[in-house]
Amino acid sequence: MPIVKVLTNILPLLLLLFLGFNECVSAAIIHVPADHLTIQATIDAAITGIDDVEVAPDTYNENIDLKGKAITLQSSGGADVTIFDGGQSGSVVTCNRGETLATIIEGFTIRNGNGIIQGSNRTGGGMLIDDTSPTVRACILLTNETYSGAVIWMNESLAKIEYCPFESNKTQRFGVFLSKAVGSMSSTAIREFSIAFL
Repeated sequence: MPIVKVLTNILPLLLLLFLGFNECVSAAIIHVPADHLTIQATIDAAITGIDDVEVAPDTYNENIDLKGKAITLQSSGGADVTIFDGGQSGSVVTCNRGETLATIIEGFTIRNGNGIIQGSNRTGGGMLIDDTSPTVRACILLTNETYSGAVIWMNESLAKIEYCPFESNKTQRFGVFLSKAVGSMSSTAIREFSIAFL
């Protein structure tokens, strides 16, 4: 059979397969709580680089881990009405599995974190960012408390923190702890910060 005829017969089939594959992996917006009841379950289900997560206004009593996924996690109503409450049981938001600037967290209040134990002290109350570089935008970091890095503990990071006020957080050493981090913070207001010196 001539090569031209073979190609003519195969090309339509290849085109159908390609279009079908694209349909299968098309981007989706996953909604919390409509599609999954918890934010963590939604992150776990999201396909990195394809899906986005939209969170409805409410208070979510969770500590979340982005698990290295290149997804956009955003609120539908803004930080004033969409709250992650860590319940004083660890870092409220953890990024320590290779997240890049393509991991975007936008429009939440991040509150009541008390970090994780590193050495003999608790660090990273609101956010623990370790060897990763997420983008954090329009979030309020509120009433977090640790020995060091009550608001954010950031190590070896190029993270971007944009338009995120810090309010009523407590620490014994550093409100924001930076180690080998050259990320950026822009338009960030700090209000009512308590530092207790030992």
